Amino acid sequence: MPESGRGDQGVPDPDRLERLEVLLMEHESTLERFSELLRDQQRQITGLGNSLELLREKLSKYEEPDPRGATHEPPPHY
Repeated sequence: MPESGRGDQGVPDPDRLERLEVLLMEHESTLERFSELLRDQQRQITGLGNSLELLREKLSKYEEPDPRGATHEPPPHY
């Protein structure tokens, strides 16, 4: 039987088909695991972004606005 996967008169080799089905199932399983990992990472990134925003809000509450304005030059040091 030729290695091309075809037996007599174009009939597929059942062993080759079985191996291909096993490989396909393994690849599907791997893709599902990667997809789950990506979803977990996206949730972590979203959570970190939310935490960062909360920290920025807390920090802004403690910062006092500069009464001189942002364009005022500091006095020279003597």
